[in-house]
Amino acid sequence: MPALPLREIQAPFPDWPRYAPERPLPAYRYVPGLHPHPVSDPRGHSYGHRPATENPPAPEAWASCTDYRHSVDLHNFGYWWEAHEGWEGIWQHLDKAGEQGQFLQGLIQTSAGLLKAHLGSREGARILFGEAMLRLSGIRPRHYMGVDLALHRERIAACLKALDTGTDLPRDLLPLLRLHP
Repeated sequence: MPALPLREIQAPFPDWPRYAPERPLPAYRYVPGLHPHPVSDPRGHSYGHRPATENPPAPEAWASCTDYRHSVDLHNFGYWWEAHEGWEGIWQHLDKAGEQGQFLQGLIQTSAGLLKAHLGSREGARILFGEAMLRLSGIRPRHYMGVDLALHRERIAACLKALDTGTDLPRDLLPLLRLHP
């Protein structure tokens, strides 16, 4: 499978909303082996910066959490490594087995799956998308922390089908997140 070009991730979605516009997107999207590591390399876009992670919000108060909304922006605009790191900063403060912990782990794995697909690792992407589906399938409300879970799971399933059939990820069905109040 050809890599999903990061520079094209925005092209099909010119009107895609930003959920934390007060926070700029990083100078580059980190791709291992292509860019300096964002945190450990002195040339990295976040070198020397330790993000101050907010306390996790209650699921119904997701809109009050800038870290969460910014991680959604990072994910939607192809900054998959950065989104993973942002959500993980919140996830670290949660009960990992609880509903909110499972939800955030599912989002983390979705971003990691997209990064693996971009790197051409079909098996790595398949494993991560499968894990995301497992974690997200146990969450019962249709909308959780602003995400339409049924739609998100459908999009992950479309990516899994593409990976299984050897086709490119369907750009119009990428598991991006449109938050709903």
